[in-house]
Parts: sequence; C-alpha cells; structure tokens
Amino acid sequence: MLVRLARKQHNRSKLDIIHDILSYIDEEGIASKTHILYATNLNTRSLEKFIDELLKINAINIEKIKERTYYIITPHGSKILKLLTKLKELLARRGEWRVYTSEKEIVLNVIKSKYKETTINDIQHDVLVKGYSGFKYKLEILVENTFIIYCINEEIDEDEIIHLCGRILLLLSDTNYKCLFILSRKHSYIVSSLDRILNKLGYRDRVEIVLI
Repeated sequence: MLVRLARKQHNRSKLDIIHDILSYIDEEGIASKTHILYATNLNTRSLEKFIDELLKINAINIEKIKERTYYIITPHGSKILKLLTKLKELLARRGEWRVYTSEKEIVLNVIKSKYKETTINDIQHDVLVKGYSGFKYKLEILVENTFIIYCINEEIDEDEIIHLCGRILLLLSDTNYKCLFILSRKHSYIVSSLDRILNKLGYRDRVEIVLI
C-alpha cells in the first residue's frame, strides 16, 4: 500500500531519508521508483541519487519484472534499516537523556549520606586496580575501600542487571574491596537472589545494597 510520508524533505537528514526509503521498500517487499518517490516525498533527482548510493552499498537490489524496474531490500539493507531505526529511537529519547545525566548526582548524594565525612575530593573516579589474579579492573567510583556499582536507570533490562551482579561477584572474589550497590526499587526483585549467592560465597558482609 502506498503511504505518503508527512515530513517534508528539508526537515530530514540524509539518514532520515535513507531510513524512509529502506523502510518503505521493506514494508512493500518490492517497490517501483515511482511509488518510492511518492512515499518518501522526494523529487526525482534526489531519489535517483539515494537509489544509486543504496545500490552501491548493496542495501537494495534491482528486480526486473516485465521489463519494469523494481527494488527490493537486501539482508545488508535490512541490517542498516534496523540500525537506523534504533538510532532514531535513541534520538527521539534525547529528552530523557537529560534526566539520566543526573544519575551520578543521585549516586553522589547516596554516598555522602553513607560517608558523612566524605567530600567530593575524597571520591575517586575511574580508578584502575589490580586483582589477586593479576587482572586489572576499572572502578567507576571508589570511596575509601568500597567500590560503587549503581543501577538507577529504570530502563535498564534484566540482562544488564545480571551483568552488574556478575561484576560485583568478580570484584569481590579478586580484590579485598567492599561494595555499595545502589539499585532502583524497580529492580529490587534481584536482591533476594543476589543475597543467596553472596551468603553462599561468604561475601554478604562486604556488600551493602541501597534501594532508591
């Protein structure tokens, strides 16, 4: 089905236009130049330029049907489309990023409440430490003998939470540091499982979990 995109060309970047072309071809399965032209709101000269570029990078292929030229998306083009779609989603959420930039401020406030005498100058950032194994670890925040791991972004998925827990266990086993784990209440479901593992390994007294 031919759908005309609402945005005008001058409001779009090159990546926007490539996304629109690939998206339309992908949805249609096969598309003529005329249909792509109307669907993407481009003029003929601009469309031909983009079609040529997409053919050169193997994002689309030509399909001839009864001497008429059509275009289909390639597996490589599908990958490009997925990447561009993800990029557009991230850019659309750029307003949320301003909220996420305050994460460290929240974390620092928690640290200050735990270490009353600690000032900003006493907090070390991006510290490289060497474990018993000889492996080196970069600690984002270190206060006295405690490394800080935090996850207060509620958008983070379960896989990332598990990854953070694994990092905590690795650092506990390979260093003599303690850990302050600052966790969003949304992800509090992981605490009981982490507690069991910490108790089993004998690390529980070295970890403090703070829910915010």
